[in-house]
Amino acid sequence: MQSTTEKGSLLEVATKLYLENQGFTVYFWQEWASQKGLPLQDTGIALVAEIDGELYAVQCKNWSRAVSWENLGTFVSSLLRRDIDFKGGYLVATSITNEVERKIRELKKAHIFHSCRRPQRIFRPS
Repeated sequence: MQSTTEKGSLLEVATKLYLENQGFTVYFWQEWASQKGLPLQDTGIALVAEIDGELYAVQCKNWSRAVSWENLGTFVSSLLRRDIDFKGGYLVATSITNEVERKIRELKKAHIFHSCRRPQRIFRPS
């Protein structure tokens, strides 16, 4: 049986491969932050994806329960940082609460890949 950390790492790798297949250049946060001279502490960002010169923060949650808005505080704060010009963000999660879905729509800066087992919704900023 895989640990929670192993499951999370597998989802991050799968997400990285998926985004690369979509034309993004993708870095693990630690690698990207190190290259940019940024602090390496946990920012809620698992990956940084770049395409056409635009940066996207990526958070991956491979949990058995739905991700709540409270679980995303660090990620949302990082997504809105002024020192990094993120065009948007991707949340890749097996399940999210209705509150998360509503609030992310309100942000208009984040994309959601809802349910990695069978993608149901993809929201794109307007």
